[in-house]
Amino acid sequence: MTFNELADRLKGGRKPIIAVVAPTGENVYSALKEVESEGICSFLLVGNENLISRETADFGLTEFEIFPSINPADDAVEAVLSGRAHVLMKGKVDTSVFMKAVLNRKEELMKSPLLSHILVAETSEGKLLGVTDGGMVINPDLQQKTAIIQNAIDVFNNLGISNPKAAVLTAMERVNPSIPASLDAALLAKMAERGQITGGIVDGPLAIDLALSKRSCEIKGVKGPIQGDADILVVPDMNTGNIFGKSLILCAGFPSGGMIAGATFPIIMLSRADQASEKKNSIILALAAAGV
Repeated sequence: MTFNELADRLKGGRKPIIAVVAPTGENVYSALKEVESEGICSFLLVGNENLISRETADFGLTEFEIFPSINPADDAVEAVLSGRAHVLMKGKVDTSVFMKAVLNRKEELMKSPLLSHILVAETSEGKLLGVTDGGMVINPDLQQKTAIIQNAIDVFNNLGISNPKAAVLTAMERVNPSIPASLDAALLAKMAERGQITGGIVDGPLAIDLALSKRSCEIKGVKGPIQGDADILVVPDMNTGNIFGKSLILCAGFPSGGMIAGATFPIIMLSRADQASEKKNSIILALAAAGV
């Protein structure tokens, strides 16, 4: 499955609505215009009515409704919770303000114990590969890793990938008490076996070659349910995930997008440094994961 195939799947059905918090400037509107051309969604633009009216005209955006607001982050969250929109997207507003509005409604919107980030890259073989968590939870403990894996599996299920394989990565495939992440990986695999993580297959600890290369598994004689065919790579901490994810984009040139999972709706947080294609793919990913 590719990002183009995800976009095609969204065409012709009900158009999900993205509530955009304080949209302004080329960084935001270029992303909206990119995805509007696909005809797969519309926008609820929350913020300064005069500014939004002027900039939507400047950028040629047509598929939108304006929600005048002096507290756009709070009002956009309310719009999604009430069903007026289906996806939440950060515009030109401080991340702290944006996330505070989300967490202020935590009891209503959280379906998971925590929010986590998932990067999805499109490999050269035309497969979607998830990497989590490289953007939210700095140094997750076992309980947090359980939620991170469940969030990622749920996203892949919503993308139409049933029973995705999640490889819990460490430097090696053996449990080593000197490497705490390897102990966590083994526990997570056992937890999945016993139904504490559902909707997918979890195995670990696995070195990355065993997660992605069947040949490596054969040479090393490593048995298991993944055998080099992982759909999701679960990293031990945010530093690892961030570096590895950006390496897939900048060094391997894989098309990619990312979103925050764990709420009852997808959350998009774009960076000014994201390329136009990353912005578009992130929005497509979130729309597909919304399951509307």
